[in-house]
Amino acid sequence: MLLPIADTLAELRRQFTEQLSARMDAVRAHVQDLAVWNPAEAEALHRLVQRLTSSAGLFDMQPMSAAAFALEARLAALLKEGAAPTETEWQAIGNDLERMDQLACIPLSVPAQPLRLDRSPLILMLEADPVQAGYLSQALQDDGYRVQVFAESAGFCAACMAADAEHPAAVVMEVVFPDDDAAGAELLAKIKANQARRPPVVLVSARDDLAARLAAFRAGACRYLVKPVDPGRLIELLDALTGRQPPQPYRVLLVTTTRCCSKPMPPCCARPAWRCARCRSPCGSWTR
Repeated sequence: MLLPIADTLAELRRQFTEQLSARMDAVRAHVQDLAVWNPAEAEALHRLVQRLTSSAGLFDMQPMSAAAFALEARLAALLKEGAAPTETEWQAIGNDLERMDQLACIPLSVPAQPLRLDRSPLILMLEADPVQAGYLSQALQDDGYRVQVFAESAGFCAACMAADAEHPAAVVMEVVFPDDDAAGAELLAKIKANQARRPPVVLVSARDDLAARLAAFRAGACRYLVKPVDPGRLIELLDALTGRQPPQPYRVLLVTTTRCCSKPMPPCCARPAWRCARCRSPCGSWTR
């Protein structure tokens, strides 16, 4: 299932590619105007190329972004020196433009659509403490996950490796690592080795020492949580590991080199799943 935000980004990418030819025409026009060197005109060209660099990178057009960045850096050096380009530098600028023109003519492939779950992801949980198991499983279910809880490793291991069973989207394991026993790490490694589609594993333990963490990650754990487990933190980890749509709206920080505070929000920001706001201090607002 394709998310609405992916549709929006795909549409913005399409619009950008349609406008790319016009943007290149504007860049060439500015370069022609610089036949007689003018620092103000060169600064305007630098800003134009700078926006092209960032926009191409945003829409995953890395070759175009790199080519534009090369021209941007060349112009920045000339502006810093304050002198007109030499014949060699003009030739280099021409080569940059030719490279950008070539890239602008290459048809773009459509980005692969991310695979999303059509139903709530299945989580397998190994937790010997019934109180902790009930608390965490209820929190996950309230947030849209399906959870199967196991109190013993035998049943848990069988469910993970059953060929005819639904593959879990992720596994949450409570494992005790005694100082002289690597049973927990061995169980984890066994599950990872025998599972056709190896699920990401979040390991939960009462131990917070380096040896326990190293044993877990060497065995194949993706994340390590120390008891008591915060349900919110666990849900955040599972959302990231399973690619699930987060329940909260997207928070969008719009950064631009133009002064647009007096203009209406762009239409692409008027979406139910987005929470947008303007700010004069982006660094301070990012942590809100």
